[in-house]
Amino acid sequence: MCSSVGLLEELSFYSVKAPVFSTEKLPDVDMLLSAEMKSTGETLSFGSTVEEAFQQAFAWKDDQIPKIYTEKSGSIFVDAGEAQQSLIRTDLEKLEQSGFTIVQGSSEQFNEWITKEDARLYVSIPDLGSKHYKDQREKAKRNRIQLTTHSETLHALVQGIDFKEQHSLIA
Repeated sequence: MCSSVGLLEELSFYSVKAPVFSTEKLPDVDMLLSAEMKSTGETLSFGSTVEEAFQQAFAWKDDQIPKIYTEKSGSIFVDAGEAQQSLIRTDLEKLEQSGFTIVQGSSEQFNEWITKEDARLYVSIPDLGSKHYKDQREKAKRNRIQLTTHSETLHALVQGIDFKEQHSLIA
């Protein structure tokens, strides 16, 4: 029926195309997502649901699955601008319900947190136009701590974690 009007049949899967930023190979580059960033590649993931495709997109790299997917506990440090707090509140609550501890605090507290074995994710989302927390993003990158710098990326990450928990894809 769809082909009679020139449309393709609905597909039975979802795909997510995500940029790859080789920031570990580019020292002193701020990982804050912005319009001038250029990816060094991309990954394409497929799933039976959007959430499964997101989960695969975030856990793709060289068979090195981020600990936030493999362990149901740990701590997440959050630096978010005032305007961003309401955008990420629900996702942070879901992460807490999944067993993660949410940590917020000063630069000194961040420096202590990043050395801990249970550090899983650094959420660094300054208000629009601000470059706050750049030093912390650089330290997270050097310590190979997963980092997200946009509320929509955090939301997609949480969707992937939720899917993983519901379907036990990664042990």
